[in-house]
Amino acid sequence: MEKGIKDPRAPNTRSLSDPRPTRRVGSRSHSTLSVKAHAQGKPRKADAPLANFPSVPDSLVEMTMAKSVSDFLIERLCAWGIHRIYGYPGDGINGIMGALEKAKDKMDFIQVRHEEMAAFMACAHAKFTGDIGVCCATSGPGAIHLLNGLYDAKMDHQPVLAIVGQAARASLGGDYQQEVDLAALFKDVAHEYVHQASVPSQMRHLIDRAIRIALVEKKVTCIIIPNDLQECDAVEEPPHKHATIHSSASFQAPRIIPAAQDLQRAAEILNQGKKSCHARWCRLSPRHRRSHRSG
Repeated sequence: MEKGIKDPRAPNTRSLSDPRPTRRVGSRSHSTLSVKAHAQGKPRKADAPLANFPSVPDSLVEMTMAKSVSDFLIERLCAWGIHRIYGYPGDGINGIMGALEKAKDKMDFIQVRHEEMAAFMACAHAKFTGDIGVCCATSGPGAIHLLNGLYDAKMDHQPVLAIVGQAARASLGGDYQQEVDLAALFKDVAHEYVHQASVPSQMRHLIDRAIRIALVEKKVTCIIIPNDLQECDAVEEPPHKHATIHSSASFQAPRIIPAAQDLQRAAEILNQGKKSCHARWCRLSPRHRRSHRSG
């Protein structure tokens, strides 16, 4: 090896007493000792203050975070006395799923294996409890899968609210992925009330009207919420100005009593009968009646 030429196989070592200055990166010098210490996992002096940085309390984080449209949706459902939603997650309802996670102490989310099951379970909830059932699904195919269960609720006159996602507002009309005309899709099964939200100030009266109409008419209603709108800042109370709607989360079921003359007429028809029978017996076919007598 000639003098002045360094062997490339020799290790790249440097003595601490080497008079040459250390290499500088920016305004901070890194000596061989500090590099070795960092390689061994030992923190440098510049890293020490970060380790002792105080953590922000969770309560302060919640106070600084603005309430989203999805948060307001769950809060409004709770104000109506609704504490259970049946559904299946999807990209079109990511904002709603995040709000459900934050409000899991107030709202139960029953995750099913298929959106069709969510609609059937919401219908069964209405049948067995007498309250409104709520189901939730993502946009496109997820929303389409709700139809079978919603038609079951429609035919049985059960109050059910369907909350479905939609593609972002800016992409509507562009044949975007999973974009479906959901208002037209649900127009038959939820013909009493189906609307799509376009601004946060709509959410209050959309929720209130959908629930109230479902309870009064014993019908299926539907709210369509684009996924980008779900993460916008909520408008809990619309401003008092022209072209704004104001509603409340309250409903009192009416007591319906037939007119006196209708009751009298029904009594006369029953009294004119010579034989009485159970309704189930009247629906039996002659073959089943014979088997019933022989049994």
